[in-house]
Amino acid sequence: MLSIIAVFATLRGDGNGVDTVRLFSRISGFEALDMVDLADSALKAGDNAKALSLYMAVSSYDGRNDHASVNARIRACLGAGNILAQKCNYAGALDLYIKGLKLSESLKWHPLAATFYKNIGNVYTLVDDYEQGLKYYRLGLAECKTTTDLEQERKLLVNAAVICTYLDKPEESRRYVELARKVPLPPDSETHFMERQVEGSLLERAGRFREALTLFRELGDYAVREKVEPRYVCSVWEHLYYIFDKLNEPDSVRKYMGRCEREVYANGMINQFPEMLRSISDFYRRQGDMEKAQDYKLRYIDVRDSIGTERDFNAVKNIQFQYEAAKIAGQIDDLHRQKDERETTIRRQTAIIGWVAVGAAVLGIFLFVIYKQKRRLEDSYRSLYDINRSSAQAQATLEERLKEASQVLTAKQREIDRLGKESPEEVKERDAEKYSTSNLNDEKRLGLVEKIEEAMDVREAYRDPEFSLDQLAELVGSNTKYVSQTINEAFGKNFSSYVNDYRVRKACRLLVEEGNSRLTVKAIGESAGFNSQSSFTSVFRKSTGLTPSIYQKMAREAGEGGERVADS
Repeated sequence: MLSIIAVFATLRGDGNGVDTVRLFSRISGFEALDMVDLADSALKAGDNAKALSLYMAVSSYDGRNDHASVNARIRACLGAGNILAQKCNYAGALDLYIKGLKLSESLKWHPLAATFYKNIGNVYTLVDDYEQGLKYYRLGLAECKTTTDLEQERKLLVNAAVICTYLDKPEESRRYVELARKVPLPPDSETHFMERQVEGSLLERAGRFREALTLFRELGDYAVREKVEPRYVCSVWEHLYYIFDKLNEPDSVRKYMGRCEREVYANGMINQFPEMLRSISDFYRRQGDMEKAQDYKLRYIDVRDSIGTERDFNAVKNIQFQYEAAKIAGQIDDLHRQKDERETTIRRQTAIIGWVAVGAAVLGIFLFVIYKQKRRLEDSYRSLYDINRSSAQAQATLEERLKEASQVLTAKQREIDRLGKESPEEVKERDAEKYSTSNLNDEKRLGLVEKIEEAMDVREAYRDPEFSLDQLAELVGSNTKYVSQTINEAFGKNFSSYVNDYRVRKACRLLVEEGNSRLTVKAIGESAGFNSQSSFTSVFRKSTGLTPSIYQKMAREAGEGGERVADS
């Protein structure tokens, strides 16, 4: 089985021991963050042993839990885990990564969470558990959406693409490659190398060995020319000798196996490529060289033993399983709590809806009652309107007949006077008795009636809001006493009621005429002679039993006018 390239930082160093007693006595007064900075400096200087000691000390620190101290412990877990992974102590590395991930998740936000997921995935792929590796790469990608860590996102995408080739998921692998190319970061040699490696692996898995050979040879030249990390170069030689073995070309297999072996030992990477030793052993066994086959098999066993026992790794996996189980249980509890809250909310909303429904029913009944009352009121208005229209028509007919009768009466009186049936003394005596308090005789009164009606009917003098008894007396050429007496005796009304009757009748006609459809009720009242809307409404309602607007509405519904007029 081929080795999987883990995307760890290149950590070199001889791993020599360090005098921890003297070291920690020197830094005993340091804060956790200072110790992590010191460890980072030691790592850059190549002193991995000192860096690991400092990282481990901080990662195990169980003191203050302020934000700075927790951040320092997170960085220490990552640094120590990377060194142990470089030494192929995968159980120890996984333990530290899980610890760092727990600390990261205890904070509301921490940018290293995606890195922990990536490194945990790397550890699983190194022990050939590709499904678990892919799972943690996906978790890391989800974390990148909240932290916007583009560099880690691209590495996670490329790693996922590589693992998908080993899981025979070519389409998913290509999708991850395309996503990696879309990450808005400048291209680098490592990403380019990994993308090309995915292409070659897909060709290899599809059985297109010759095409894969061409691509991997070009990729090997690229890795040497661009001076990419030795582990990448070794992975190319691995692919090449594996393909040549499939093509049954033993000479080429020996050539690239030799290159890979020399590169691995020259850079102290044998713990990262133990499968290479087993592949060489299998090759020599098939070639019949049992001595070399046995030699490489023993070397493979020694390397695997030096990496760490499977039992240790499984123990750490068990710790991780317990942590994930506890986290899932917490998530389930959260879901149950949310469910209870939703059910409480639903019950509350149901109760509210019930009360609203009851209220709506009551309101519906109330509105129905109002509707029935309104219908009855409209029927009453319509009856009043019909009565007023009939009354107006009857009054108009009566007035016409009264005028005709007045004319006849005047003519008769003149004829009587002409015939002289009464002596001047009798007439004088009768008039003196009848008009003992006034000099207004029948002939004068009849004449005034004609003039008053002419002023009101023809000249419509009442439409002047300032119209008065004095003005009417002046119009008919008489005095206010005679005019007032004539209106009282001839029409049975005082001057104000007489004028308001004319104004109301005029307003009724104006309210139903189509030509006045755009006029307001106030304007119509002023046109009829009322000096304010309030007085118009009051007099009109007293006379007809309806307000002007309702009268107009009834007229419209009866088809006697145009568009509805505004009420103001």
